[in-house]
Amino acid sequence: MTRLYSTREAAAYKGLSVPQFEYQRRVKRAIIPDGRMGRAHYYRRETLDAFTPRWDRTGHRGHPRALPAGMYSVRQAAYYLGYTYNTLRTYVGTGRIVPDGKAGGLLWFRRATLDAFKRRSTQ
Repeated sequence: MTRLYSTREAAAYKGLSVPQFEYQRRVKRAIIPDGRMGRAHYYRRETLDAFTPRWDRTGHRGHPRALPAGMYSVRQAAYYLGYTYNTLRTYVGTGRIVPDGKAGGLLWFRRATLDAFKRRSTQ
């Protein structure tokens, strides 16, 4: 007889928290339950072994939010400059630094822009 795993047991088996596991099932559709009993979902071990979580960032209607090659997101740019995320967002909002573009709702910067900002702010 095949052992069935509840959602809590399946999450523990895959090393995820229950909310992370539910996110993979509901939003990413990365795993489909093998059955239901009432409102509870059940999974077989084979299904869990074949499941790999998808953590890719998607934008509106599931379109990928990928940055062009060689570009920095706000979080990456803040790390590169040595600022916090909120500080860099404030600088963007006040116009002290202007992003080079927008990709799927994400602001992005070129390295040259970040280097120029770093030079201006240290003078």
